[in-house]
Amino acid sequence: MKINGIVVFLFIFMIIQSLGTVLQIKLYKNAVKRLRKKSNIGIGSKKNIFSRNIVIIACDNNCKITGAQIFDGITIFSRFKDIPDIIGKDIYELKSIYDSLSSTKKKRLAGHIQALNTLCDYMKRKADADI
Repeated sequence: MKINGIVVFLFIFMIIQSLGTVLQIKLYKNAVKRLRKKSNIGIGSKKNIFSRNIVIIACDNNCKITGAQIFDGITIFSRFKDIPDIIGKDIYELKSIYDSLSSTKKKRLAGHIQALNTLCDYMKRKADADI
């Protein structure tokens, strides 16, 4: 009888986990769609045992950041939040600031750095294609 209870509990837990995953995917898609309207986007992530974050940075064609959001956490209560500190900055200037950080701070901001590098690479390729 105890084994049946454990199996039922695990099955219910799997269903709840699946619903949470679907919710997080929906939040991710909405955030990408919202920032994509602001122009070019770069996405980065950082994951470790106890936490996860996803960073989405949008910039205009002049390489100025027009929007940035971060999803920080692993529970169904986590949501995308704005990162107002970097809005309006040039992506290349911000990249040089991140490059000069200590390795400890770089690890903490790995999602930011990855999103910014993706965006910088995209903008360079876009500029090269325009020439």
